[in-house]
Amino acid sequence: MTIESGNGQTVDQNRDIGLPFRVRLTNAAGQPDQNVGVTFTATRNNGLNAPELVATSTAGTATWVPGAFRNPGAYTITASAAGYNSVSFTVTVNDTPNDYDGNYYCTTYQGRDSTPGESPSIGSHEFTILNNALVARDPLLYHDFTGTYDPAAHTVVGYIGSGLYGVAFNRSPIVIDEEGTARLTGSFTIAQQDGGLQPRPRDWRCTRR
Repeated sequence: MTIESGNGQTVDQNRDIGLPFRVRLTNAAGQPDQNVGVTFTATRNNGLNAPELVATSTAGTATWVPGAFRNPGAYTITASAAGYNSVSFTVTVNDTPNDYDGNYYCTTYQGRDSTPGESPSIGSHEFTILNNALVARDPLLYHDFTGTYDPAAHTVVGYIGSGLYGVAFNRSPIVIDEEGTARLTGSFTIAQQDGGLQPRPRDWRCTRR
């Protein structure tokens, strides 16, 4: 097993790395070894989905793109596979002045009671705070978010929506605590496509990835 990319990177806190972690496996004849499970192991409590098992491609490579590193420091990510040597990647994470920078993943429990017997739904939404500013996400991939972030109060006020239903925060802002967890105070509002607003208390959970 050899490292193809991703070793020796430096990244700011709560940012994604520039290059993915990639290894290549070859057999005794020097040919690519495919469909071999490679385990990438990192620190789970730093915003990473680890360990991660990835099968090698026809080229013998296994690639893993971790989430953003939440805490500053030096980290080691190990790649291993049964019957092969292990390799290690190092990443240095710089401290940033804005502790609230990062990607936030939120879920809402939305009641659709316009039609008798219709089931409630759980909607997922994402937004990013970068350098004390709210960054819009791609509406084709996520529910689009438009709004403002107040760095002094650590609150997000705005609107998340896509299609018929959305979530408005014009009266109940998201509050981000010192742990970097976003929370909603009070209730949010379900907004219909025609512009009508129907205030309803609903469950809301939001955490930083």
